[in-house]
Amino acid sequence: SQEALQSLQKKVGRAEETEKENLKIHQLNLNLARELEDYRHQTKTLMADLRAKEDEISSLRETVGTRGQLSSDRTQLELDSMQQKCDAWKEEVEKVSPLQDLPARATQDNSQLIREVARLRQDNSRLEAELTRASADNTGGRRSSKQSSTSAASGSSSHKHHRRSSASNRSFSPSGSGGELFTEVTMKDGVTRNLVIKRPRHKLNCKSKPEVIVKRKGGKYETGVLAYVGVLDGKEMAGVILDLPTGSTDGAFKDGRYYFRCTPCCGLYCPMGNIYVEANSATI
Repeated sequence: SQEALQSLQKKVGRAEETEKENLKIHQLNLNLARELEDYRHQTKTLMADLRAKEDEISSLRETVGTRGQLSSDRTQLELDSMQQKCDAWKEEVEKVSPLQDLPARATQDNSQLIREVARLRQDNSRLEAELTRASADNTGGRRSSKQSSTSAASGSSSHKHHRRSSASNRSFSPSGSGGELFTEVTMKDGVTRNLVIKRPRHKLNCKSKPEVIVKRKGGKYETGVLAYVGVLDGKEMAGVILDLPTGSTDGAFKDGRYYFRCTPCCGLYCPMGNIYVEANSATI
């Protein structure tokens, strides 16, 4: 009877030790799961940054093709910055590698975590490959920029004056009909204009790029030339070269606004819903 009691006490002691060990393993799994969730969130953020950089590189390549005024030094700095980010991502992913050294009892619970780590590594390799391709594409863009920089510099100073003087001489041919709502706006020069939001069916009959009016922060309206229509950060945006120097010329992202390089003028990206044309100048 005494031996049976001692044997039972030993079994109870071993059971308590096993339960404590299981609790430790469970706590370890919870900690690892939280850590992996943090890494997953960081990876999503970094991938969003990369997509934004890809859009910016696409815009820069478009600018090189149309104007040849892209600064090769700035492009190289941006590529170097993207390379540093990729290196940082790689270090973050490597921090997750201790997940593969979990105890045998936690193997089944942690198999999903290990698969997530492998997926993160594959995503990182893919991002590095895309960065390499982007660097190769921009190498060709810098060559084109160097070849055209001399001619572009000589003509840029007179471009703004020519665009302003010829804007009032453009002719437009309205056709069709529709229920557009006019917006009466008083411009900075005191002239009152009837505006409508620019629609795809508005056929502007002018040899150069169409004159548009941009609605900016605070309800202000400014004139400019429509130079680009495309997708930026998943939204349909318009690139407008402003008549007045009220923006940026260095292709930066400032105060929640995207600018593009069009020295000596100011280039601004804005939603298509903020782009207007004069009511008597559009297809209505």
